[in-house]
Amino acid sequence: MLKIRLQRNLLGILAALLLFSNIWMAVALNSQERLLVMVPTVDRELIVGTNYVSDDYLLLRGEQIIQLLFSIRHENYSYNIDQILKQVDSKAKPEFYEQLNSFVSDIKSKKYFYTFGKEAYEIDPNNLTVMLSGYLDTYLNDKRILSNFKSYRLSFVNNSGLVKLVSFEEVKDEKI
Repeated sequence: MLKIRLQRNLLGILAALLLFSNIWMAVALNSQERLLVMVPTVDRELIVGTNYVSDDYLLLRGEQIIQLLFSIRHENYSYNIDQILKQVDSKAKPEFYEQLNSFVSDIKSKKYFYTFGKEAYEIDPNNLTVMLSGYLDTYLNDKRILSNFKSYRLSFVNNSGLVKLVSFEEVKDEKI
């Protein structure tokens, strides 16, 4: 009887020690600086850390969002909206959802579509913002009906290495 009790106590102590060591390791690993270096392309170095985002990565994220937004067509709007909302910080999702629905209403009803050709950009790595400027072309039935020079500012937030979109706005009267 004494031997069984001793074995049970030893197993309990070992289980508690194992649990304590796992918790300590999880806390230690979570508090360390994480740095993700993505496979570099020929001309870009894409680095994202818990407290650092490279200029090239910010520019790439801005270009991705613009591409998703201005490649919305009558046939793919729900897919693109879902993809854009996956890129948005959770606090900003309701506002973005409303903006996207109003943007898509013309595309759905009048079958417009847009293309954006980047001409210039400006990056503010301290505030995690990217401003892209270029020509926004509007098409109706595969015919270009309008071409305007536009600038868009995208703001991001770095949540421990996960870079999410916080705001997207057209910048008036400000050229790069």
